[in-house]
Amino acid sequence: MTRDSFIMAHASAFIEAMLEAPVINHVGSADSRVYIGSEEARAPDILATHGITHVICLQPEWERRAHQHQTLPAHVTEKVYNYFEDATGTLLCSYIPLVFDEIQCALDTAPDACVLVHCAAGISRSGAICTAWLMWTLGLDADAALAKLRETRKHAKPNHSFVRQLREDVPILLHEMKTPAHDSDLLGEPFA
Repeated sequence: MTRDSFIMAHASAFIEAMLEAPVINHVGSADSRVYIGSEEARAPDILATHGITHVICLQPEWERRAHQHQTLPAHVTEKVYNYFEDATGTLLCSYIPLVFDEIQCALDTAPDACVLVHCAAGISRSGAICTAWLMWTLGLDADAALAKLRETRKHAKPNHSFVRQLREDVPILLHEMKTPAHDSDLLGEPFA
């Protein structure tokens, strides 16, 4: 596949998904307190409808500029990962411990705390992180976790590099994260 045909295929899939995908979905099941969505899910009415108290943004600054004017409600805490790009060079294992720590710390703040994990379209980056979250929390392999995510977010489609990493690299990381040496690091204090 040439570079141009790859870009066109990716762009076509993105546009199709944006037209059909809901703005926000539960991750895995209806009782989950973790949500996946597009940047449109940041709208105050959507956050309120779903009880979102924490937002994890997986977008570089240049992508967020279009929504910079949208201020989150005062009770919603946000963590932004400025360098998380939807690119083959992005290493999921560099972000997973940080994002998981944010999610867990957010969920631990209150029994009704809910977390939105979003990227631009809620397809690739947030799809990859939420797939890894299901691998971690449900003990699933990558394919089963992605299938579980697609039960609620049918357009979740991590890029090919992310899928490879979810199958090959992430299981090793998750195994290491479950060893006693990492337990205290993973579930520590929230990031400032």
